[in-house]
Amino acid sequence: MVPLPRSFLPGGWLKMRVPIMHGFSSQLVPRPRDWGDHLTVTGYWFLEDTPGWKPQRELAEFMDAGDAPVYVGFGSMKTRQPSSTARIVLKALERANKRAVFQGGWAGLHDVEFPSSVFKLDAVSHDWLFSRSAALIHHGGGGTTGTGLRSGTPTITIPFYADQPFWGHRVAAIGAGPPPISRKRLAVEVLSETIQVATNSIGIKTRASQIGEQIRVENGIANAVAFITRVLER
Repeated sequence: MVPLPRSFLPGGWLKMRVPIMHGFSSQLVPRPRDWGDHLTVTGYWFLEDTPGWKPQRELAEFMDAGDAPVYVGFGSMKTRQPSSTARIVLKALERANKRAVFQGGWAGLHDVEFPSSVFKLDAVSHDWLFSRSAALIHHGGGGTTGTGLRSGTPTITIPFYADQPFWGHRVAAIGAGPPPISRKRLAVEVLSETIQVATNSIGIKTRASQIGEQIRVENGIANAVAFITRVLER
């Protein structure tokens, strides 16, 4: 067999000081003090909306017809019982007396009846919608978490797997949202109470707004380009 390079060995890339960029905000995860200059936290790499983007008329009318809604979306995540999960969320929203926008992508919701207080859609600009929402409920994916934090809106995470529990716990640690809800604990009462906390806590709303302001002045793409340039010029 061909011997593996040192970089494939456990910790090899650390010993070799391989340059690594971390595309998240130091507001969410501060850069460790013991890192060398070959490791950097650039900030998020956001793709801005197309200039002139506008929401569909029905969504704009729904948004204007009442209080700011709660956003609900789980990206490409799949659940074995999508209808059951959706009903839990809908009942929790009703109990919390909140309107909502459901973003699709879930399979098997054909037998779920959505009340008039909930607007269901397939695609939307997260930048546009998140900043107009009372709270965000999502799976805690890295990209959705970053966009949510930038909006300054309180975040509720229901992680599925992989890195999602980590981001959910970090959101709670910096005060931008309540503790994440594991899927095993997901129930009407638990989610309803969490929605109330996220939308009524002055501390959470203030902190989420502060984090949003700080992330909006970061330029992760420019920082990444500068880091790559420095590495190539060595």
